[in-house]
Parts: sequence; structure tokens; C-alpha cells
Amino acid sequence: MRDLRDRVVVITGAAGGIGRALSLAFAREGSALALVDLDDAGLEGVHQEVAAMGVPASRHIADVGDRQVLEGVRDEVLARHGRVDVLVNNAGVTIYSLFEHLEPEEFERIVAVNFWGVVYGCELFLPLLRRSGNGHIVNVASMSGFAGMPFQSPYCATKFAVRGFTEALRAELDSVGIGVTCVMPGVTSSQILASARSRDPALTGRLGQLQLRHGGSPDKLARRIIRGVRRNRAEVRGQFDSVLLDLTKRAFPWMVRWFMAQLVRTASRRGLVRARP
Repeated sequence: MRDLRDRVVVITGAAGGIGRALSLAFAREGSALALVDLDDAGLEGVHQEVAAMGVPASRHIADVGDRQVLEGVRDEVLARHGRVDVLVNNAGVTIYSLFEHLEPEEFERIVAVNFWGVVYGCELFLPLLRRSGNGHIVNVASMSGFAGMPFQSPYCATKFAVRGFTEALRAELDSVGIGVTCVMPGVTSSQILASARSRDPALTGRLGQLQLRHGGSPDKLARRIIRGVRRNRAEVRGQFDSVLLDLTKRAFPWMVRWFMAQLVRTASRRGLVRARP
């Protein structure tokens, strides 16, 4: 898909971080946008930004983990824009906690948004992408889909799943002219950790601030994703940390496993990890 002008792009998780950066990047290409998020205030801000750039844009408040709600969004988008050419499944949530401290509903919520939200999006919008004649799907995973990271077990589980699902989907849709790209960002400057539920809010707050200050630029990542859509790339890597983790896991898997275990031991010595009462 070389020309993105006048294409209709649906972006979930559009209210901030990578979603906001993608919204602005596609707007600069002249694409029409359907912005989807549960954050009403944040979504309104992004909607105003892209509307000021002179591109048609609609906003849709929705929980992507609810199939019925997302089906309503699809109908709204079709009524407003008439078609869909690109679907970006970007919405994601996390929680900072040891697995044994998680409640079942907390794990289920992350799976609902991070994995089922991607599956529902692909299922519901695929018929519209087929009509496009040259559609494209972008599923945003994470470098957490390369290696299991402590305190992020449900997040890692969903990102491994999204990566495998996307690879299979690409193979299935190749012959019908629909491109599929999986995005594997590294640590990106966003609010995902700062706003995450946590068993240690003080620590998570500090880590979130570090992520905002030192994480990779979401705008640069958005530009890489745009290039990936244009060239129908199977996978788009994020920052250097994502590339490094993937290469290290392939070459020295024992080293990655040792490092992750050391993180937990260090946290335990500092009293950050406690057995569940």
C-alpha cells in the first residue's frame, strides 16, 4: 500500500502514546481516521489535533475487549467513512505484579484487551478490508513477546500470543492481497506503566517516569510503522532495546533467562517482592 492519502485508517488505543503518534502520522499522510479508545478526554484531544490538520476524523469510545461494543464501532465507522483500508490494533493495558498476587479477573482483563481486542478487531473489520482491495492490518505487540519478563506475566502472555496470531494471519491473507504487520516496540515513552494498576504504586510511578523520560520516541516508531505498511513488512521492530533483546534471546537464551531471574532476586532483597498472605 504505497499511497495512504484518502485511505480510511482505524486505530485503537488512539488516546495517547503510540496510538496518538500513529494518528498524527497517518493524518500527515492525508488518511481519514477512525479513532478508538476508552479514554474519552484523551481521545477528544487527539481528535482535535488531527481535525486541525484538515483530515476527516471520527472518535469512538469503546472497550475493545468487548466484542459487541467493537461490533458497534465497526458499524459506526462504516456509516461515517464508507469503508476501511487499514486497521491498527494498538490498544493495550498492563498490571505490575507477581503472578501469584494477581486476581483472576485482573489477568482476564489484560487478556481481553491485549489479545481478544486484536482478534475481535481482525474478525470484525476483515470483511471491510477485503472490500478495500488492498487492505492492511497492523497488530502492535511488544518486545515482551520475545522474552518472558517478571512482574508482567499476563502482558507477556498476550504479546507472545499476538505475535503468533499475526504470523499465522499474514500467511492466510497473503494470497488475497491483505498485508499484515506485527509491531514489536521496545520501551516507549508513554503512560502505559505510569497508569497501570500495581501492587507497588510508588515503584511503578518511578518506573513510569523513567519510561516517559528515557523511552523511545513514539513518533519515530510511528514513522517506522508507516514504512512497514507501505512495504508490507511482516514485522517492524521498535527501538534498539527490542532488537537487542530479540538477538540475545536467539543467540544466548540462557543469558536472558538468568537476567530476568536476577531482577526478581534483586527486588526480593530490597523488599519489593513479598509472598502473598
